[in-house]
Amino acid sequence: MPNTHTPAPGELRRELKPRHLSMIAIGGSIGTGLFVASGATIAEAGPAGALFAYSLIGLMVYFMMTSLGEMATCPNLALLRPMAAAT
Repeated sequence: MPNTHTPAPGELRRELKPRHLSMIAIGGSIGTGLFVASGATIAEAGPAGALFAYSLIGLMVYFMMTSLGEMATCPNLALLRPMAAAT
């Protein structure tokens, strides 16, 4: 059944284009490859080192995804222009 809801101005739209799906697939493949390839390092670091490393990286990923979510849902895109110009 097609979505007949028309979003109000400023409301989020739920749309995934083929380029979004391909980027998600590429990211999943890279992430899986890194996870499998890290086996030798995990074996050398031991269980405490592995737990520490995954906790640290997990925290970093959480903060990054939270920041991306805030930027994606920013109601006033003019606030993001100074940040984009600084890069």
